Amino acid sequence: MKSRLSLKLLKSGLAGGALVAGNWAYAQTIAYDVTQPGLIQNANGALVFTASGTSSSGTGTFGGFLTINSNNPQTSGISTSGTVGADVTGAQTSTQTFSQLPTTVINSVTYRSFGIDLNESQASGESFISLDSVVLYRATASSGAAAGPNANGSNLSTFTSTTAGLSVVWSLDSFTGLDPSATGAVTQDSVLLFDTAVLGSGSGVADIYLMIPDSAFAGSQSGDYFYLYAAFGGAGVVNGQNYENSGGFEEFGRVSGLTFTSLPSTIISPSVIPEASPSAALGIGLAAAGWWRARRRSQTASITA
Repeated sequence: MKSRLSLKLLKSGLAGGALVAGNWAYAQTIAYDVTQPGLIQNANGALVFTASGTSSSGTGTFGGFLTINSNNPQTSGISTSGTVGADVTGAQTSTQTFSQLPTTVINSVTYRSFGIDLNESQASGESFISLDSVVLYRATASSGAAAGPNANGSNLSTFTSTTAGLSVVWSLDSFTGLDPSATGAVTQDSVLLFDTAVLGSGSGVADIYLMIPDSAFAGSQSGDYFYLYAAFGGAGVVNGQNYENSGGFEEFGRVSGLTFTSLPSTIISPSVIPEASPSAALGIGLAAAGWWRARRRSQTASITA
């Protein structure tokens, strides 16, 4: 089965669009250009904003729970205290419980607060990376040992099929079921484009804040288990810039102890990776098998407002 990352590559690299190649159907891709400081007001219901351009008070704590560290152009992982995938640093990755997830109030709305620490190579042209997928899962503590901290996170399909009592709390994309890599699951695809040379502020601190409304966690109990899946580098080349992973590590963590007094003033609006024409889609479908056999390192797409 093709991975979620491969889905992203085919969509972005071959001009996106509602096209079919083999058994795979693709939704249109929405891109957010976060290569400069700014704020996404509605990322499928969540706030996303850069640390740069944000004012806050308090000491702040970044509690890392998922470290993805790979030289692969596309990389992904799941936060679990059990078996982890090849791209994940197990010693720096763990299942979270509801009681561990801190809250932050912004403009009278309560959020569960997360941060992303971006660490890409700063060599020429290598500081860019895309965030292609984020899914936060919950498994109730009453579901038993299979839903516990040692859930199998070796790959997304195994995780979603073997973890009992699993549900989706929030995701960057919209999809049906539990596994966004399943055929036809994605109904609205989104990607975030970062430049770590502009946004990076060193290791162990958040460069990007992800605020998920507390209302999404309705019914959660203190002992419920939470797992985060993330995938990077799948956008390929967008507007002439390569957003594949360049070998650094990316880390998700809990953010606590901060009071945000102002957010970035620049509002980041979504753009669209254009759909292919029907004739192009047909040609892509016929060529898909050969395309997959020959991995291409220079996928090209453009985004339009």
